[in-house]
Amino acid sequence: MRNYEDPRSYVQRHLEQAADRYTEGLRRSGLRPSARLTRAMAGRALREAQEHYIRDITELRDRRIAGILRNQKEDLNAIKREGASFRLKTCPPIALLFGGVAWYNFHQPGGFFTGVLFASFALTFLAFLVLGAIFDRSIK
Repeated sequence: MRNYEDPRSYVQRHLEQAADRYTEGLRRSGLRPSARLTRAMAGRALREAQEHYIRDITELRDRRIAGILRNQKEDLNAIKREGASFRLKTCPPIALLFGGVAWYNFHQPGGFFTGVLFASFALTFLAFLVLGAIFDRSIK
């Protein structure tokens, strides 16, 4: 992983490269250096160095954030898969148990309200299973 570069050394290196380009351009064009042209080129090189540094640091930050988010999504999806597996193993047997108890109570004298209570528990566990599947979808 690339580390953040010191801004002073980055700007210094950029200015040295700009100075080399400046002197090479003067040599190829046959012009003599002037103080006004040198100041203008130095100011432009400094602005470019600052803009390039900000752009490079922003790209590096964005890549790091994207990597962190990718790892976080993978971890979250793994947690969701484990939760789905747990719900699939526990909710249907518990709902079946409550359903059986409700069925038993419906056939007992005076057990209608108890049967309704246990049937609602069974439906609740089936709802846990369905709602868990709806809300714990994987993140793309």
